[in-house]
Amino acid sequence: MIMYARDVAEILGFSVLVGFTLVVTVLAVLAQGALIHFYEPNKLVWAIEVILGIYGVTIGIIKIKETVEKKGQKVTA
Repeated sequence: MIMYARDVAEILGFSVLVGFTLVVTVLAVLAQGALIHFYEPNKLVWAIEVILGIYGVTIGIIKIKETVEKKGQKVTA
């Protein structure tokens, strides 16, 4: 499959986003408190951070798959 610089940059960017978001979300879950700028014991803030983290990871993975599938369709079509 031929990959162009823009597609490689997109995949790399989304991979970094997913990795960073996943690490922060896991740390927040393990600490049982939000890690926005400091340790936040408020459970509502923690829940929001975890939900947004899971959402960010999911969207990032979907975008990576879309980019790879888009390039696969252009090559085979």
